[in-house]
Amino acid sequence: MQEFSIDLASERIHNKRIREYFEEVKKSYYIGNYRSAIVILYTITITDLVYKLIELKDTYSDKRATDILQTIEQLQTNNPKSPDWESKLVEELFKRKMLDASEKNNIEALKNHRHLCAHPIITQNYELYNPTKENARSHIRNILEGILVKSPILWMKKIFDEFKNYISQHKDLSVPILKSEIKNKYFSKLNEKVISQIFKPLWKICFKTDNRSNENRDTNIKVLYFFLDEQPQLVDLIDSEKDYFSKNTDKKYYHRLITLFNKYYKIYDNLNYTFKYRFNEAIKEDFELKTISMFLHKDSISLSKHIQEIITYNWRDHREKEFISFRHKEEILVNVRNYLKDKGYDDLMKKFCIEIFGESYMYEVATHRFDELIEPLLNSLEQSDFELLLKKINNNDQIYGRGRKGFEYRMAEEDNKKIKDVIDKKNLDIDFTKYPRFKYE
Repeated sequence: MQEFSIDLASERIHNKRIREYFEEVKKSYYIGNYRSAIVILYTITITDLVYKLIELKDTYSDKRATDILQTIEQLQTNNPKSPDWESKLVEELFKRKMLDASEKNNIEALKNHRHLCAHPIITQNYELYNPTKENARSHIRNILEGILVKSPILWMKKIFDEFKNYISQHKDLSVPILKSEIKNKYFSKLNEKVISQIFKPLWKICFKTDNRSNENRDTNIKVLYFFLDEQPQLVDLIDSEKDYFSKNTDKKYYHRLITLFNKYYKIYDNLNYTFKYRFNEAIKEDFELKTISMFLHKDSISLSKHIQEIITYNWRDHREKEFISFRHKEEILVNVRNYLKDKGYDDLMKKFCIEIFGESYMYEVATHRFDELIEPLLNSLEQSDFELLLKKINNNDQIYGRGRKGFEYRMAEEDNKKIKDVIDKKNLDIDFTKYPRFKYE
């Protein structure tokens, strides 16, 4: 275990001004002036408590913080020379559960030692009270870890409501900027316990049916990924509270859960048996869900069989059943490609993209699959890959016939020219006479 460091801990002090004031505590401590260090530490502690309340009031309109500030301001007004407001401040914070018993006791112990250090109390030997190095270090550590490094957000009674409102107000930010904002505003200031308290209801509004959550569901799910990226211990939280996380899922959002499982497969393992049974029954009935459930295939042999099943599936049926949502179906295939790419299955990915392109069942599908699946791969293809690609184009009139017979689709020759240019650049020896329908001029 790493030894406690005053210097390292002080770098994590939440408030910038308090961080600067604390330098005086450190200087006094390091030169052996422990009496002065304790006196200054107590002053800083009370000041930090006030600053935390002001931040809550000004930034989050927290009613409890406002009430406490009004109370101590009234005490100061009534009796400006009395320090009674300091004790009242600590009592009010404890009464409202913003300080726990150990934090309150540490502040009171520091206060008692501060009085001994600050006032001319003479010992039996007619000497001023002189605290030891251990006394001073203990107080410094208790106050740093228990008070100064903590964000006032920890004091908020409805922290998740505040967090949810913050996300709603900033949902139009780009993903990198939103992630950076959340990291700076929350992850850097909250302990694991509070992060867990936010994560649990966040999961619920992502994957449980609730009309009030629909407006921001996409953004909330992005934020859920931020949590898992930055706080990997949350996967263990799901395991320890599997019943909560399992019951707060609806079939309507299984496709979103599957995308999550594909990235964090342990989450699926950590959910309970009841969920897994419902989930597996659902994917038996819905080939789309089954298609994207790649996380279920733990080895390359199982995954290859799954990919072949996707390729040979009759995707053409969707044209007749749900023509208007064909792009949604195509996004499913792009997700398959992305999974294979992210997991390093390069050869299987190239085979999948070429084969599924070859199964294009209408002009628009062929154009979309070329743009999404084929063109990004061209520079990575080898001769055997190109030969398979040319064969697929030559054998499917929905690919080579685009732009003909009065249909307003991009000419096949435009895409074929891109293929031919890469082949020429690589100096590949391909006999184009085998593919008479592959036109590029």
